[in-house]
Amino acid sequence: MDCSPDFRTFDPQIVSTGKTGSTNMKLDAIKDLLQSVVRISDCESSLSNRRMAVLENLIKLTGAICGNWSWGYGFKEASSPMPIAIICVGMSEEQINGFTNMALAPAMDHEFRDPILQRMTGENQMSTLRQDLHDDSEWPNTFNRKQLSKIGLDEWVHCVRYSNDETWSILILYRQQGQSHFQLEDRLLVETAMHGIPWLFASESETLPRTAIPGLTARQRATLLMLLDGKSRKQIAKGFGISEDTVGDHIKHIYRHFNVGSLGELAAIFLRSR
Repeated sequence: MDCSPDFRTFDPQIVSTGKTGSTNMKLDAIKDLLQSVVRISDCESSLSNRRMAVLENLIKLTGAICGNWSWGYGFKEASSPMPIAIICVGMSEEQINGFTNMALAPAMDHEFRDPILQRMTGENQMSTLRQDLHDDSEWPNTFNRKQLSKIGLDEWVHCVRYSNDETWSILILYRQQGQSHFQLEDRLLVETAMHGIPWLFASESETLPRTAIPGLTARQRATLLMLLDGKSRKQIAKGFGISEDTVGDHIKHIYRHFNVGSLGELAAIFLRSR
């Protein structure tokens, strides 16, 4: 098998100047990433395994402690995106629960999503470091930082890509609390991966049409994702800090929404790629 990297898979402007405006990308990291893409394509057939393998390699190359890839719906001009699928690597159950609750908080629109969307004018992809949105003086006082500290995480590097005006994919990597922040070369590596690896692009054919998701609240959508990930009512209740009865109410609403009577019937609706 020929494992040599194929730079034709990637936009050379990302590696040189063009879209990133920098020549600081480490070529050895690019080479390692490309070689891993070749290996993954030969060894993994499912989108879920390919995405997880890419995420694991990016965590290694950037010195992150954990990360996740997700996709969903949400117009560039609007906040409150609707996640459809999430793949986490290196995160404990406590960290996944903390991340989910943080993502549902309205403060994340103001501190995270809105500033990124404002920067995306005319672009379909945007990558950011924590310090791009919050300098060192304001970062400790942000909602984002306070919530991450509760689960032992701190610095992040992030990239979002819109396949069209409403379907997005996101990569985000975290460092452990107390570690140094990510550098420009880390951001460019994540941006390169998102730009050039087709497995990281979500398509509406993977799961339900967008019109099936409205009608569920943000908490119900999160409950739906956790159900499809095999979480029990007790685990979901613990993760959200709510009663099992409340989780049961969410599940009843979800079943009515999709006109099903069991988790098996619900799972059968979703042609999931994970």
